[in-house]
Formats: sequence, structure tokens, C-alpha cells
Amino acid sequence: MSNILKALIAPCVIALPLSLASCAHTKPPRPGKNFIWVPPRTTPAGEFIPGHWKRTGPVVEGKVWVPARRGPNGRWIPGHWRD
Repeated sequence: MSNILKALIAPCVIALPLSLASCAHTKPPRPGKNFIWVPPRTTPAGEFIPGHWKRTGPVVEGKVWVPARRGPNGRWIPGHWRD
């Protein structure tokens, strides 16, 4: 086998497992007992909504739960508590 062919194959053999590993995704840890996991989905309009935790528990005095949403720049903002 020529040296040029070996030089081309070696980076591909190294890069392939790395590129496949980046496809793996795990759900983040549960933020609390009153949360359920909502799997990722695509809306009828074609917008991808990533998987996220949704709060299902009782109201917390003095705090407001802000649901997950897309920000003005299109970036996903996870749900969070606000005073």
C-alpha cells in the first residue's frame, strides 16, 4: 500500500469514532422530584424542541416557574424559578 494512501486512511480511522461519539446524548439529571422528562420532538411547523424537564409540582410561595422556551435569538432557554 502506498504511503499516500496510508496517510489518508489513518486520519479517517481516527476521526470516525470521534464523530460518532459526538452524536450521543443523555438527558440531564432531574432537577427535583416534581419534574417529568419531555422527550425531544419536532413541531408540525418543523421546529425542533429538545428534550427537557417539565415541572409538575405544587406552587412554591414567592416564586414563579418560567417554562422552557426559545429566546429571541432562537437559543433554547431551560425552565427555571424566578422570584
